[in-house]
Amino acid sequence: MGAGREGWLEVKISIDRADLAAALSFVAAMSPACPLQPVLAGVLLTAASGRLTLTVYDYEAAAETTIDADISAEGAAVVHAATLLRIVGKLPAKPVVFEAGERELLIRCGSVRASLPLMPVGECPQPTFDAEPLFSMSGARFEDAVGRVALAAAKSAPERPVIIGVHLAVSEGGVTLSATDRYRVAMFAVECATTGSATVAVPASVMREAAKSLGSSEEVSLALTSSGAVVFEGERGRLMSQTLAGNFPPVAGLFPQRARSTALIDVDAMSAATSRGALALAPEDALQFTFSESECSLTGTGDASSIEDGFEVAFDGDLDLQVRLRPQLVLDGLSACRATEVQAWFTHEPSSPRPGPVMFTAGDGYRYLMVANQK
Repeated sequence: MGAGREGWLEVKISIDRADLAAALSFVAAMSPACPLQPVLAGVLLTAASGRLTLTVYDYEAAAETTIDADISAEGAAVVHAATLLRIVGKLPAKPVVFEAGERELLIRCGSVRASLPLMPVGECPQPTFDAEPLFSMSGARFEDAVGRVALAAAKSAPERPVIIGVHLAVSEGGVTLSATDRYRVAMFAVECATTGSATVAVPASVMREAAKSLGSSEEVSLALTSSGAVVFEGERGRLMSQTLAGNFPPVAGLFPQRARSTALIDVDAMSAATSRGALALAPEDALQFTFSESECSLTGTGDASSIEDGFEVAFDGDLDLQVRLRPQLVLDGLSACRATEVQAWFTHEPSSPRPGPVMFTAGDGYRYLMVANQK
């Protein structure tokens, strides 16, 4: 491979197809769908010291991983990341050989012959992953925490883009993750090893990708660059992302310190009844839950149908308490608690015309708060 379209080195690289496919999948996930420049859709292939490093970077996000390879000479080349991933995904289970020409990368695998046009290496930006570490935890713990919190992030918020992210508050002894879409808040305080303190908001899409890609690692670390970007690192490689600008809402103050009423709920029973009740509703409609001492009845009334159901609870508070909640918010919260039973806190005030929020907790540091619909 070479350093542009001049002065090419003749390089031949042989790589295990499965390793190459996994590496390409890892980096291509961070490749931009609509790059500002064609070269930003490329993957930089750098061959050196018996290793092939794959890098993508578009100034907003980056990914890098390294795999073993049989290399005849050192060099670099850039080709379109998504196209190379599609080709490699269809290759037979045999070694893959790359050979660089002046204008194209030749690919051989068994009887397959393919080629991709080369992009100029000199125009491909290269990220700097140097960063100050903030925290580390097991990959499984990281994946679980992200999954339980990121579900509450807004899908789109042009007027306040910071809420499409997961807020990370790192302090001595742990990190607190939180997210909100204005209809709910998820917050999880996780104990882990920390080496600094900071507060940042990272796009929820990046957090999910980092959790998915690095969750199998024995350890995942997060670090902060001097420019304010975050770097996630695990066994498969490194991911980098710019953080979100703006002040994240002070959601911690929304969680109640006490409850007027509480209910101990079987997760499977409430999930099943909620799913059935939702069948009668339009997506934005709410189910009515009515709590008595030992039972919760629910009613779903839509334009063309209605469903009534119920399940057992252990309720302590104002009898016949009624609250209207969106089914999907309920189902997400029950699932994210990762428990067979959850405790629901009701903060209603009978004298107020507005129903109070409802909180689910399972006692492991995770809290999930939902806005109740008005009648």
